[in-house]
Amino acid sequence: MRAIKTYNLPTNLIEILNSEVRRGYRSQFVEKAIKEKLDGQLEFSLHDITTIKLASHLRNSRFTELTKMEKIMLEDLIIRIEGSQ
Repeated sequence: MRAIKTYNLPTNLIEILNSEVRRGYRSQFVEKAIKEKLDGQLEFSLHDITTIKLASHLRNSRFTELTKMEKIMLEDLIIRIEGSQ
């Protein structure tokens, strides 16, 4: 037995779905779209993350655990990257 759950979607999106997909296939269409969107979500490359985003995350989340020299190097890296953009 399948559980039926409800979600809020914009009305105009539902109207488009109703006009594009035949009755009886709409749930399958939505389920397939969600599965396709979620496929590969856990796969990523370091090229997907910009250097500035990574450096900022390190600075904000681990700043208290960094040594003084690491803090200085990280701040310098962030300043140089922001200056070049």
